[in-house]
Amino acid sequence: MLKKYQKESIRTLDEFCNNCNSSTITKSFKDITKNQYLEIDGYDNPYVCLRVPTGGGKTLIATKSLRILTNEYLNKDYHLVFWLAPSDKIVTQTLDALKDKRHFLRTTLDKEFDNINVMSVKESYKQKFDPKNELVVIVGTIQSFRTNNKDGRKFYDENGNYQELLKSYDVKYSLENVMKHYKPIIILDEAHKSSTGLSLENLLALNPSFILEFTATPITKTQEAKKIYASNILFSVTASELKKESMIKLPILLKTIDDTKLILKESIEKRNFLEQLAKMEMIATDKYIRPINLIRADEDRGSDSMTYDKIKSILMDDFNIPQEQIAIQTGNLKEIDGIDLLSDSCKIRYIITVNALKEGWDCPFAYILSVVSNMESKTAIEQLIGRVLRMPYIEEKNKKELGYSYVYVKSENFETVASTIGDTLVKSGFEEFEAKISINNSNDTNEFIGELGGVFGANLYKDRQIQVDDIDLESLSKPSLEPYINYNNETKELTIIKMPTSSKREAFIKNIQQIVPDNKKEEVEKIVRDLEKLNSDKLDLITDIVLPRLLINEDGEYVEFEESLILEYIDITDKELIQNSTLTLDEFNVNVNEHIGQIDITKNNKLSIKEVTIQNSLFDEQDNNYVSDVINEYGIKTDDKSNIAKLSVNISKIIRDENSDILKIISTNQLNTFVSLVIMNLIEEREDINIFICESHKYQLKRAILIKLNKILIESKNISFNKFLNSNDFTTNVDNVFTLNQYKPNEDARSLNFDKHHYKYVDKFDSNEEYDCAKYIDVLPQVTTWLKNISGDSKNSFWLQTSTDKFYPDFIIKLDNGKTIVAEYKGTHLKTNDDTKEKETIGNVLASVSDDIEFVMLYEDDYKQKLKDCMN
Repeated sequence: MLKKYQKESIRTLDEFCNNCNSSTITKSFKDITKNQYLEIDGYDNPYVCLRVPTGGGKTLIATKSLRILTNEYLNKDYHLVFWLAPSDKIVTQTLDALKDKRHFLRTTLDKEFDNINVMSVKESYKQKFDPKNELVVIVGTIQSFRTNNKDGRKFYDENGNYQELLKSYDVKYSLENVMKHYKPIIILDEAHKSSTGLSLENLLALNPSFILEFTATPITKTQEAKKIYASNILFSVTASELKKESMIKLPILLKTIDDTKLILKESIEKRNFLEQLAKMEMIATDKYIRPINLIRADEDRGSDSMTYDKIKSILMDDFNIPQEQIAIQTGNLKEIDGIDLLSDSCKIRYIITVNALKEGWDCPFAYILSVVSNMESKTAIEQLIGRVLRMPYIEEKNKKELGYSYVYVKSENFETVASTIGDTLVKSGFEEFEAKISINNSNDTNEFIGELGGVFGANLYKDRQIQVDDIDLESLSKPSLEPYINYNNETKELTIIKMPTSSKREAFIKNIQQIVPDNKKEEVEKIVRDLEKLNSDKLDLITDIVLPRLLINEDGEYVEFEESLILEYIDITDKELIQNSTLTLDEFNVNVNEHIGQIDITKNNKLSIKEVTIQNSLFDEQDNNYVSDVINEYGIKTDDKSNIAKLSVNISKIIRDENSDILKIISTNQLNTFVSLVIMNLIEEREDINIFICESHKYQLKRAILIKLNKILIESKNISFNKFLNSNDFTTNVDNVFTLNQYKPNEDARSLNFDKHHYKYVDKFDSNEEYDCAKYIDVLPQVTTWLKNISGDSKNSFWLQTSTDKFYPDFIIKLDNGKTIVAEYKGTHLKTNDDTKEKETIGNVLASVSDDIEFVMLYEDDYKQKLKDCMN
């Protein structure tokens, strides 16, 4: 299942491709990104970048992009794809995944294309393929067509294998000319290694119809003299989003120790502890995990070098690690090659390496990195830190310790090592701010200790700490304790981070008393008493924020007001579909961009070809022959109902496959009928449209039909929504509330500018104006604490249901009089639009049925006055 940021990146690409079909590339890019599109001399087709940090699933996003680029942009069923990876190792991994019909990447492709042919560049020299009748994916590296090596020259050599593809052209039968004439979609994996100088020239010479690059570190500055061009970043994913979606194991818990054997001892103990947690995790989830300790050895440079054989001996002789649990992976010894490290029959728990685990090696079970020598520790970290970041099964773990990475480094200087890791994370696509807050001290049990200052900040909680020399770490994971306390294994300090709400406080006190020794119980009671005596502005800062859920009377029972209720009362009639089955010229217009040839039907029902405007990339040179073949195959007449029926079913299937939720609203038969009516109306009412035009532009037609359907659905949802509003049957209940105690922000770099935000780090602001509003909230004397609500996180954020989706108000503001303000910030230009009005309506409904809640809509020109009014 796609993660939220993956869906958003694909949606953005889809929007860009659709916009390009009705506008220019430059305008389409600027409309989405608000940035200027940077053109490359001599190349007129799109060249854009999706920025995804290491571990973010670039290959999956690239795989999902192929349908959009082929169907939506090129308006074709199939096309030629040239997929360029950064190394032979990644090429092999990509080929294995795309060829294996059991692999999720291949099953993803199989859902979107019915005929797929995947091959390496070498295989393409011998293997037949046909881009007009199958999706052809050729995978290689930039070296695949460089003339400075023997294999690269084959790309340009004559090859009879391509005769059928190129027989209509007076050119040499080479793979180079196949590429040039079929205008490939080019996928660039880690594009910065392929998009400069000679490499870029070679790419552009292939006449690509679209270049889509994926990289963690895009080029940001154009140097025309060197033919280096800055990336056109269409969509950028942050590392915080990867963490939020459980793609990577963060934070990195770092410990520096100036003793090799002690590093091995502690990392072994940590690995054993994690394996015990993994067994408990398996009982709960049936997911097998065997944590692996990755140990970096020295090259043999003398008697002082900590080489792999010495480390292996220490593991076996000093720590009694069985030999079968140890594997060595170096330039000469490759003991994990061919081993399935994820198998539950695999015994390996320790992998000793020097520098053999480079780009492409991937094992989510690698949890611990141990660097046992000061020699080249910086290089070791740079090479290997990414190997311990990937999350097993890409899902949140019940045992939170299985969601972290662990690094042990021989060093006296914690800050220097932390800085090195931070620099490495930046090179992997993290923002500098994200890298800084992703590294914590490994001694702490609570990941939110970073909220207390992290490794770069001061500990602000000395008055809430108790010295406890011995404690049961497993007991700290109780739900009534875990969010509220931290235990540091090194300092032996138990810290009360924050307080639960009053209803949960009794259980909290009881459980914390049970885990501390008798002589510490009085200290615990004093800390809790002192916290409860705090003024409201101090207590609110360390107490969970609670908001009522909005409930509606449904058949005598009050239930949460959410989307399924709205959908339940939607009934779209056939009459509504018939009334909306006409597409205007603005809604479906095939005449754009380039003159090539017009297809028409004569009085004798013969097809003729004249000059017409067709999308630039739809018909290229070889398509003249293709058009004639299709025309002969169809023998088309304008009233050919069987072809209309076939096309209608085809388009309906595409709509259902891409938008499965649509069947919650209308039946398959209704959808088929609506699509048929649209096509028949087009052919009957528009002189420029016939069945062939509809067929050859079916993806463009599909988009137009889907937009029309969505308008019908939105109107129907709105009618259903208003029925609920008019019922005046809403309420709230003190026993049905939402507790905001799991805050997972996409951190804003200006977070530290706030004193009263409920958590140290604030979710990113949509605009500078919204940030200014937050600054104003933060200084109001009546505000005790506030929270920047995270949009789109329905599990952990507060939301209200609108007719179309969930609405996440921007700010939750606690006041010193016990009231809570729920506020939404909008730009002044959005003051009167329907979406704003609907959000204000449902917000006011919540306020009307809750004594302690006030809702307010804030705009750039009035937020200060409105907030002052709320205070009074």
